[in-house]
Amino acid sequence: MEPTARARELAGPIQRSLREIEDALRNSPEFDPPRARRTFVVGMTEYAEVALVERLTELLRQQSDSIDLRLRSIAKVEYLDLLDEGGIDAFVGHADAVPPRFVSTSLLKDPLVLLARRGHPIFKTQISMEDLVKWPQILVSPTGEARGAVDPILKRKGVERRVALTVGTYLGIPLALQNSDLTSNVPQQIAARLSKVLPLRAAPLPFRHVVASELVWHSRNEADHAQSWLRRLIREAAQP
Repeated sequence: MEPTARARELAGPIQRSLREIEDALRNSPEFDPPRARRTFVVGMTEYAEVALVERLTELLRQQSDSIDLRLRSIAKVEYLDLLDEGGIDAFVGHADAVPPRFVSTSLLKDPLVLLARRGHPIFKTQISMEDLVKWPQILVSPTGEARGAVDPILKRKGVERRVALTVGTYLGIPLALQNSDLTSNVPQQIAARLSKVLPLRAAPLPFRHVVASELVWHSRNEADHAQSWLRRLIREAAQP
């Protein structure tokens, strides 16, 4: 298809305008967090929020008391449209096959561990596959489906677990664990935080499964100084 005469006429001015916008972004003054008044919106899966919110809040308050942060709970199926529309400035969570108009970087890699109440019989010896499936489990499942990422792993090992309880969020897990003999498989960072404040204990699983999260943003914000500062803040919060 050949461009029309009008399209060829507009091509030059449009290209010049785009270059001017790029130059303006490239040459814009550095972002000054202590003096800035701005609100950022970051979409996160529940796991990413639990893993990052403590350190992220600490870093934000150290660098600015005039910047507000909105952590928005979203499913991974929503984040591409929200980034396109400008509804969020960045997304943190599991991201498959990110389209080329976005930029992504690995942020969190967190192995699953077993979590149960302190004094649970499962901790008497090193946990085997047989020990793991002997005790009924709790699963975070917003849909109520009693299958998760570990079930195919267990099937390959020739064992099957019983999911006695599904909960909609990670908040339900410690409340159910502390007064029962149920167990749960959760990311290590979540287990560590819960074990600090509740009578719970974590231990390695007899297999390895890593929960990975990426930081994703729209390429149009690549050169924006304020957005770059936000991404640095998130990356720093994710450091062990």
